[in-house]
Amino acid sequence: VQTQSASNPSLIATFNITTSGAVPFTADDVIARVIANDQLIQDVMADITVVSNAEWMPPNTQLKLWEKGDKQKIQVISPNPGVYIREASENNGTPVNMARSILSFDVVTNVYTIKSVQEGQAEEHPYEIENIDYAKGVIIKSEHYLKEGNYVCLVIREYTNFANINGIWGFQSMTETMYDGAGTLTYTTAHTYSNIQYNTGISDGEFE
Repeated sequence: VQTQSASNPSLIATFNITTSGAVPFTADDVIARVIANDQLIQDVMADITVVSNAEWMPPNTQLKLWEKGDKQKIQVISPNPGVYIREASENNGTPVNMARSILSFDVVTNVYTIKSVQEGQAEEHPYEIENIDYAKGVIIKSEHYLKEGNYVCLVIREYTNFANINGIWGFQSMTETMYDGAGTLTYTTAHTYSNIQYNTGISDGEFE
């Protein structure tokens, strides 16, 4: 629903094309399309249904979401009612420059597959692979390969059921799946969004 990627626009693009034919755009161009669509969103409200088999989550949860910039309010309707507010961060840290390479481009679907690693990174992990629909300017799938110490895991997010609301492309369904380093499924969580509203002018007081 909201921004899918907070990518730093200062990027280094390298090319390792696994498909034949010329690629119309660079990695910078493709990421810029996603950022441009995200920047159309000033605020968003939505109802969310979450279904999960994660051991730390209820199997079914009903939520309401308010989001404006980096402020967020979540109201849990069921099973454990409550309100949780994330205030705007005063320090977003030092921007991280990413080196990106186009792995493939599908001329039929206009989908790019892009791999991202931190600039100067020596180790294989962590890295991220994103499938991006250039026509819509949206990420349709992301694969995050994470490493902390000896622990390695893969988190896959698939975004589906896109709708154009007032000129903004947004997903209405998102499924997150996590695997451990051995490839064993850890959990699957599905989010379904409804009553999505963009740019209604949410007051800052909503997050107090």
